[in-house]
Amino acid sequence: MCLGDLLPKNWPKLSENFIYTKTGPEMKDRFTQAQIISMIKEQESGLTVPEICRKYGIGASTFYRWKGQYGGMTLSEAQYLKHLEKEHQKLKTLVAELALDKVMLQDVLAKRTKPIGAKSPERHAGRPICGISKATLPASWPTAEYLSVSGHR
Repeated sequence: MCLGDLLPKNWPKLSENFIYTKTGPEMKDRFTQAQIISMIKEQESGLTVPEICRKYGIGASTFYRWKGQYGGMTLSEAQYLKHLEKEHQKLKTLVAELALDKVMLQDVLAKRTKPIGAKSPERHAGRPICGISKATLPASWPTAEYLSVSGHR
């Protein structure tokens, strides 16, 4: 006698019950929302929880968890809830990505601005820019108002 002989006949094999992904095996749902809601309705109509658990091969804690999650819902309400949960997850992901973008842009902006204590351009208004003084420029070139860096970054 092996362990497989002791399990209920309606239990699926282990390989049928798992979805294998890149990160490892993940449990797939054995019961649809419609089946779960029908189990809850059976219990509300008079069947006891142990009878339902034996019939479907689930534990009492699973049944009560489902009852807390789906109790009092119709199938369409449960499907709408699942849709809203998926949409909520997408929006959370979008907000996280936007927050990351904001932080990156703030970092870039912080690197581009002058550090505290740096000399402002106004202090250098009369001095040569990049080694060019007024004396070395041709006479046809504009004068001090264009050479002043006070209005530029």
